[in-house]
Parts: sequence; C-alpha cells; structure tokens
Amino acid sequence: MHSEDKDNGHLFRVQVKLNGLNPGNVLVELYADGINGAEPVKIKMKPVADATGNGMKEYNAQIDNSRPASDYTACIVPNYENISVPLEDNLILWQH
Repeated sequence: MHSEDKDNGHLFRVQVKLNGLNPGNVLVELYADGINGAEPVKIKMKPVADATGNGMKEYNAQIDNSRPASDYTACIVPNYENISVPLEDNLILWQH
C-alpha cells in the first residue's frame, strides 16, 4: 500500500493480484480501528486500472486527514450478494 498527503487528505493506492478472480467478487477496503468506543472505519477503495498488465489491479481511495495515514490498513474481503463476513474470517487478506 502506498499513501501520500494530497488536497487536505490522504490518497491511498493498493496493487492487488487477483489470480484470476473476478474483480467484482472482492472488495478492497481501508480499515481503521474505532476511536473511543466508536465503530471501526471501513472505506471501499475504487478499482482504477490494471497496474501492470499481469493480473495486477490498482485500487484507490482518497480520505480526509482527520486521522493519520498510519491508522489505516488495507484488506481484501469476499463480495457476494447477501454475504456478511466477520473480520476474523480466514478468507480476508490483511495487509498487516
């Protein structure tokens, strides 16, 4: 994951190799733990391009700078209709 400060916020870029998976069947999200008892923050990243032509996809998200970029980690979760995925599911790929 790469982040940079931009326009009073943070721009995150993540390159993901889907190994033949349909990009519509996964969500790439930024995740940050909640603060002071608040719910965790989950931000959907948008697919923007094939990163290298070898099956790598790039996803972006731009967020405000109310929290440091280091609070966020990228995760990949299954994306199917009527699915609810707990954070402990072993199908989730975490950056950290």
